[in-house]
Amino acid sequence: AVSGSPYLTRCMDIIFLGTGSAFPTPKRAVSGMILRNSATNVQWLFDCGEGSQVQAQKIPEARIKRITRIFITHMHGDHVYGLPGLMATLAHRMQGEERGPDDVDVEIYGPQGLRRYLRLALSLAWALLDITYTVHELMF
Repeated sequence: AVSGSPYLTRCMDIIFLGTGSAFPTPKRAVSGMILRNSATNVQWLFDCGEGSQVQAQKIPEARIKRITRIFITHMHGDHVYGLPGLMATLAHRMQGEERGPDDVDVEIYGPQGLRRYLRLALSLAWALLDITYTVHELMF
């Protein structure tokens, strides 16, 4: 689609979860943004600062269980600290949904170290996720 296309304008929404800097404040959360296809309601999350799942629950158009892709721009805490909590919330919201043996619930893309960080955080918290996810570490 070309920039300014009516299709693009009608179908894509940007939902800001946080636009603050490295530290949350009472009025501004840290980095997080959802790109929502309003035609299919598929949602992609860009960065996941702490409290992103709480911010998403405050916005009616943001549906955590509709997030199919997560993109982490870099490994600073204000961009990744919310990821383990979001994954736990996502797993809770998807309980009982039928999925095939080859279905992957969430695809996660980010820099080197993201897979290790997420596995370590989830294992230390004894988080048992009943969803599947794949972490793709990009070399850039």
